[in-house]
Amino acid sequence: MAYSSQNGVYKQLIEKLIKESADDLRYGISLNNKEKQHNRFIEEALKAHNKYRQKHGVEPLIHNPDITRIAQEYADILASKKSLSYSRNKFNDKLLGEALGFFYDSRVEYFPG
Repeated sequence: MAYSSQNGVYKQLIEKLIKESADDLRYGISLNNKEKQHNRFIEEALKAHNKYRQKHGVEPLIHNPDITRIAQEYADILASKKSLSYSRNKFNDKLLGEALGFFYDSRVEYFPG
Protein backbone atom coordinates (compact mmCIF):
# COMPACT_ATOMS: atom_id res chain seq x y z
CA MET A 1 0.00 0.00 0.00
CA ALA A 2 1.02 3.67 -0.64
CA TYR A 3 -0.30 6.84 0.88
CA SER A 4 -0.15 10.57 0.35
CA SER A 5 -0.94 13.22 2.93
CA GLN A 6 -0.66 16.23 0.62
CA ASN A 7 -3.79 18.39 0.93
CA GLY A 8 -4.26 18.89 -2.83
CA VAL A 9 -3.90 15.18 -3.55
CA TYR A 10 -6.26 14.40 -0.65
CA LYS A 11 -9.00 16.62 -2.06
CA GLN A 12 -8.57 15.28 -5.60
CA LEU A 13 -8.78 11.66 -4.45
CA ILE A 14 -11.90 12.24 -2.39
CA GLU A 15 -13.61 13.95 -5.33
CA LYS A 16 -12.54 11.12 -7.64
CA LEU A 17 -13.81 8.44 -5.24
CA ILE A 18 -17.16 10.19 -4.83
CA LYS A 19 -17.60 10.46 -8.61
CA GLU A 20 -16.57 6.83 -9.21
CA SER A 21 -18.91 5.58 -6.48
CA ALA A 22 -21.79 7.56 -7.97
CA ASP A 23 -20.98 6.18 -11.45
CA ASP A 24 -20.85 2.63 -10.09
CA LEU A 25 -24.29 3.02 -8.54
CA ARG A 26 -25.72 4.68 -11.64
CA TYR A 27 -24.47 2.01 -14.05
CA GLY A 28 -24.83 -0.97 -11.70
CA ILE A 29 -21.11 -1.74 -11.75
CA SER A 30 -20.07 -4.09 -8.97
CA LEU A 31 -16.63 -5.15 -7.86
CA ASN A 32 -15.74 -8.81 -7.85
CA ASN A 33 -15.07 -10.50 -4.51
CA LYS A 34 -11.26 -10.29 -4.77
CA GLU A 35 -11.40 -6.54 -5.35
CA LYS A 36 -13.83 -6.11 -2.46
CA GLN A 37 -11.51 -8.04 -0.13
CA HIS A 38 -8.52 -6.01 -1.30
CA ASN A 39 -10.37 -2.72 -0.78
CA ARG A 40 -11.56 -3.85 2.66
CA PHE A 41 -7.97 -4.73 3.63
CA ILE A 42 -6.76 -1.29 2.53
CA GLU A 43 -9.53 0.43 4.50
CA GLU A 44 -8.87 -1.60 7.66
CA ALA A 45 -5.09 -1.17 7.50
CA LEU A 46 -5.42 2.55 6.90
CA LYS A 47 -7.90 2.94 9.75
CA ALA A 48 -5.57 1.13 12.17
CA HIS A 49 -2.55 3.13 10.99
CA ASN A 50 -4.36 6.45 11.30
CA LYS A 51 -5.50 5.56 14.81
CA TYR A 52 -1.84 5.71 15.90
CA ARG A 53 -1.12 8.82 13.83
CA GLN A 54 -3.99 10.56 15.62
CA LYS A 55 -2.50 9.62 19.02
CA HIS A 56 0.69 11.40 17.95
CA GLY A 57 -1.13 14.45 16.61
CA VAL A 58 -0.21 13.98 12.97
CA GLU A 59 -2.35 14.25 9.86
CA PRO A 60 -4.15 11.09 8.71
CA LEU A 61 -3.02 9.34 5.57
CA ILE A 62 -5.21 8.38 2.64
CA HIS A 63 -4.81 5.63 0.10
CA ASN A 64 -3.44 6.82 -3.22
CA PRO A 65 -4.08 4.23 -5.97
CA ASP A 66 -1.56 5.88 -8.32
CA ILE A 67 1.26 5.57 -5.78
CA THR A 68 0.12 2.02 -4.97
CA ARG A 69 0.43 1.10 -8.67
CA ILE A 70 3.93 2.63 -8.89
CA ALA A 71 5.01 0.78 -5.73
CA GLN A 72 3.60 -2.55 -6.94
CA GLU A 73 5.30 -2.26 -10.32
CA TYR A 74 8.64 -1.64 -8.60
CA ALA A 75 8.02 -4.48 -6.11
CA ASP A 76 7.47 -6.81 -9.08
CA ILE A 77 10.78 -5.67 -10.60
CA LEU A 78 12.62 -6.30 -7.31
CA ALA A 79 11.02 -9.74 -6.98
CA SER A 80 12.13 -10.70 -10.48
CA LYS A 81 15.71 -9.53 -9.69
CA LYS A 82 15.63 -11.25 -6.28
CA SER A 83 17.41 -8.28 -4.75
CA LEU A 84 16.61 -5.01 -3.02
CA SER A 85 17.57 -1.54 -4.21
CA TYR A 86 15.93 1.84 -3.88
CA SER A 87 14.11 3.28 -6.86
CA ARG A 88 14.08 6.82 -8.14
CA ASN A 89 10.29 6.72 -8.60
CA LYS A 90 8.46 10.03 -8.54
CA PHE A 91 4.87 11.15 -8.11
CA ASN A 92 3.89 14.70 -9.09
CA ASP A 93 7.59 15.40 -9.70
CA LYS A 94 8.50 14.49 -6.11
CA LEU A 95 10.72 11.58 -5.18
CA LEU A 96 8.79 8.85 -3.35
CA GLY A 97 10.06 7.58 -0.02
CA GLU A 98 10.61 3.85 0.43
CA ALA A 99 11.08 1.36 3.22
CA LEU A 100 12.50 -1.90 1.89
CA GLY A 101 12.83 -5.05 3.97
CA PHE A 102 13.64 -8.70 3.59
CA PHE A 103 13.27 -11.72 5.85
CA TYR A 104 14.68 -15.20 5.40
CA ASP A 105 14.36 -18.19 7.70
CA SER A 106 16.58 -21.16 6.92
CA ARG A 107 15.04 -23.51 9.46
CA VAL A 108 13.59 -26.71 8.10
CA GLU A 109 10.58 -27.91 9.97
CA TYR A 110 8.78 -31.19 9.64
CA PHE A 111 5.11 -31.47 10.42
CA PRO A 112 4.00 -35.09 10.39
CA GLY A 113 0.59 -35.70 8.82
